Amino acid sequence: MTDYFWRNLIETSLHAEEGDISCGECKSTLDQYVDLLDSGQDPILILPKLAQHLETCHCCFTEMEALLTAIHAAAPSEE
Repeated sequence: MTDYFWRNLIETSLHAEEGDISCGECKSTLDQYVDLLDSGQDPILILPKLAQHLETCHCCFTEMEALLTAIHAAAPSEE
């Protein structure tokens, strides 16, 4: 395991609060978050715990960006 992995794990653990969601919970609802973003809605208001998790977890944030990129790449061009 890399130093980055351990540093991220320790940092995330130190800032964890009761009620925080795990990476597994995040990934299970990440599609909803991305759909909200893509439709112009504010996912922070609807999924605040997920938004908070994405602020502290680089891995999940990167996955969210990848999903959003994939949606935009698959969308038909408006030319």
